[in-house]
Formats: sequence, structure tokens, C-alpha cells
Amino acid sequence: MQAESHASERRLAVRRINSIVLDTRSIWRWVGFVSAFTYAVDVQQRWTSRLVLGFQPPTWAWLQSILFQIDLAAPLNGAKGFRIVSGHLYLQNRVAVDSAFMAACQRGDIPLMKQYLADQPWALRDRAISTGETPLLLAIKGQRLQAVRWLLEQGANPNDGDDDQVLPVFATLGMRPRQVRPFIQVPSSWDYWFECFRLLVSHGASVHEVARGKTLGTLNLISSCPKPPPYDYTLDYINLLRSENYVDFDMCDESGWSIFVNALRSPDHSLKAIRTLVDTGVNASRILDDGRTYLALAAESSSDVRVLQYLYDNGCALHLNRQDKWGWTPLHYCIFTESGKRGDPMMRRVKYLLDKGANPEIIADEHERVPIPTLDSDCFTPIDLAEHLEKYWPTGLTDLLRNYVRDEDVFYEAVESQDSVPATGG
Repeated sequence: MQAESHASERRLAVRRINSIVLDTRSIWRWVGFVSAFTYAVDVQQRWTSRLVLGFQPPTWAWLQSILFQIDLAAPLNGAKGFRIVSGHLYLQNRVAVDSAFMAACQRGDIPLMKQYLADQPWALRDRAISTGETPLLLAIKGQRLQAVRWLLEQGANPNDGDDDQVLPVFATLGMRPRQVRPFIQVPSSWDYWFECFRLLVSHGASVHEVARGKTLGTLNLISSCPKPPPYDYTLDYINLLRSENYVDFDMCDESGWSIFVNALRSPDHSLKAIRTLVDTGVNASRILDDGRTYLALAAESSSDVRVLQYLYDNGCALHLNRQDKWGWTPLHYCIFTESGKRGDPMMRRVKYLLDKGANPEIIADEHERVPIPTLDSDCFTPIDLAEHLEKYWPTGLTDLLRNYVRDEDVFYEAVESQDSVPATGG
């Protein structure tokens, strides 16, 4: 019955925004006040919201939080305003994060977890004093898959977040508490993160959540460290979201990050992942707020020339020589990523762009996102960029580009700049 309820909730929920009312660094949080606000809209555009305000007395006085919860919803029969669905006070146990049960959850000691929960069944709903982390969140934090599975089987709520509204699905993908800076989220270092994510979803975790301004599609899945992941789960992740009727595939965050960027960076399934997203309805010809296009992002992020071919053939041909706000074209990005020892010795991606008409003489400016050491000029063409980078690692890119310039049969299409083409929001 509970599984049916979770399935029904997934079908109806379009997006649930989870936020806090009191900032982590505010004086109110320091003296013990906590707050949370959620707002959800279903497919029929009916909204509900929940406001929770709480106070945690000093631990020497009382190990429980006093919480007040009020649930609001859209009025019936299309009327204006809102209606109060319910409101009540309740107590919530707060325990030290290194208490016996919490510590057992974080290190995955299932025999001790079973013993403790048999004596104190209510411990499953306990929270850490300082962070509000649940036993389930601590098991995820400790990267203990079997402990996560066991807690879910005992009835742990997969949609309960901590005091900062970091939900289990977001914690699994590497979202950090607000007091951990500077990055909101880094790719999970856990080899079994996808198994944990799938386990949470199978027990009713919603994929339609928004936490700290991020959807599950705008989280970074691929680590940039040289060590490759044991398995590339990007395509599996996309397919799992599709099976849950996920609706935010076409959403970008403020920096332009999206599930499409994850697909481009996929080391093993980039082309399949992009095709899947396009089949789902993602706009491959999107122009980001800073003027970048998915063709430019592919030139920067994907090592597979077939990805460039696919995007060019599916709406991105007009973006071949388009300049972003820094003046960079797809060819600039491609030159930058193909330089160095990790570049393709065959230079297939550069050759493809040139064969399609990429102009190696378009002038770009200094790029705040792509630092180029000791480059003398703030304005440079792809040829200038290649020549400079070859001082550090010869690749033959400069000669290749100059040969294309000398070819009298080469014709370059008009350059589309941000002044001539309006950028659409990310």
C-alpha cells in the first residue's frame, strides 16, 4: 500500500522546491532555530506547500526539537487565495552524531543497527543535533550501501532531508551541507552511487525535487580528475529519470550546467546519451545566456567526433561560427581541448569542424572560464591559440589550420555574434 502511494506521488509531482527560511550562518540558526519550506505543483497545476519552524533547546537542557508544521494548499473550485490543510506541534528526537545508533549507521554496522533498533524502534526517526541528518543520510555519507538498503527496508523515509533540506537523492550525488564551501556539489566519489540512487527511487524517493536551486538534472555526474570512474552511469541515470517521468531535462542552472552537459562529458556513452535526451525533447540548438551553444560545449567537453556530427546534423549547423560573449567559437574550444598530450593525435574533431566551414581567423577575447597562461594578446584567432599552446606541447594543429586558410576553395559562412542573434535563457 505504501509503495502504491509513493508511485502515485511520483506520477503527480512535477516539481517540489525545498528551501530554508533561516540562513545557515544567521544568528537565529546559531541559537537553535530551524526552518524549512517546500512548494510543490502537480501535473494539474494544483499546488501545496509546507512550512516547518522549529527550535532546538541547548543539549544540556533537552534533546528534542519543538516543531510547528502548517500545510497549505490551493483552494478548491478554482477560488483565489489558499486553504489551511493542517497545522500541529510535535517533538523530534535529536541525538549526537556519534551516538551508538547514528555511528553504526555511518560505518554500516548492520548487526548493531538491528540490535539498537529492536530496543528503540523510534531511533529510525532520530536526527543529529547540529545538522538534522537522519540515520539514512549518515549511511549515505558513510557510503554504506547495505546499511542504506536495510534502513529503507525498516521504513526510513527517502524524502527526509537535513536541516538545510539536502535530500537523500542529492546527498547520494555529492551535494554538500551549506557550511561546506566553496562548492555546492561535486561528483560523488562513491563507486556505488548509482546503485544507492536507484535503491532510493525504488523505495519512493522523488526525482522531481529542487534543493538549493538545483534539480537532479543540473548536478555534475562526471569527475574531472584523471582517474576514470569504474563505470559510466550517465546513460543509466538518464534512463532512470525518464522511467520516473522526469520533466526537467531541458533545464540549465545559472552557469549553463545541465543534464545535456553531463551527456557530453560521458566518457563511454556520450552519443547514446545525447540521442536519448533529444528523443526526450531536449533542445539541442539551445543558446545559453552567455552565448555558448551545445556545439561549443561539445567541442570543449566531448572527445567523440560523432557527437559533433550528430549535433551539426540536428539543428546546430548555424552555430558553427557563432561567437559567445567572449568571442569564442566552437573551433576555439576544440583547439584548446585538443592541445596537450591528452588530445587526439589524428585531430579528427578539429578536421571535422574545418571541413564543415569553421573559420580559423575569427578573433576572440580573453576567456574568464578558460585561463591561458602567458598568452601575450587578449585578442586571438584559433591559429594564434594553437600556435601559443604548441609552445608547450607540439601537436601540428597550427600547420593544419594554416593549410586550411591557404586553401583557396575554403568559404566561411557569416559569423553570428551575440549582437545579431538573441540569446535565449538557460
